[in-house]
Amino acid sequence: MTTPVTDTEFAALQARFAERARACCTLPERERALCELAALIAQDESDAFAARLEESLNGALTPDEASELVVFSAAFWGLARAKRFFAAQSEVFAARGLHPAPPANETADRAEAGLRVLLSLFGEGMADPAETGPEDTRALGRLMRDEFFGEFYARPALSLADRELAAFCFLIALGSPAQMSAHIIASYNAGLDRAKLIAAVAAALPHVGWPRAIDALTALNATDAQLNNDGYDDDPF
Repeated sequence: MTTPVTDTEFAALQARFAERARACCTLPERERALCELAALIAQDESDAFAARLEESLNGALTPDEASELVVFSAAFWGLARAKRFFAAQSEVFAARGLHPAPPANETADRAEAGLRVLLSLFGEGMADPAETGPEDTRALGRLMRDEFFGEFYARPALSLADRELAAFCFLIALGSPAQMSAHIIASYNAGLDRAKLIAAVAAALPHVGWPRAIDALTALNATDAQLNNDGYDDDPF
């Protein structure tokens, strides 16, 4: 008869896995905190999120930056999940006597701001989604331009590079290869590079598991091959 694994044994295994993955992550502490918090939100791990948030507030992230990450998550995971994480975040902030309010997006013209972000992330050849494609989807294209990019992306508390790093980790957890490929391109245009995205996979790995991490590396290699003809194939191993 097999002896069941004890809680203590599992905790040791979990700690070893997390430690070895962290050793593979070459990101500075601030960026690693963004990646890990994003992955924990995406995995709906509010208790682990609260613990990591507590740690990240000791110099890695400001309260406004951490709060803005939760705002940003709503665009990827929906309002209901974001509200749960606002509750978890509020408990951590209250215990520290913090009352952050991330700077609001004061842009008057969301359409203009959204198109500006789209062109910055996807290149000057990017078409306005409100003006192209099937007529019956243009209203959603307009909403994406004005709200997803003109509101969530245009808010000032996090840079475009920060947002793309978090977006990549959200999408690793979601397991969305097509969106991952698009946001790899956006990440490069925001100033990130291949090494940063590989390190982001390492940061997310303990929270999302191997299949999602391997899918992310496959998407990264395939996108790099498409962009650069650099010899990477679509198999990370």
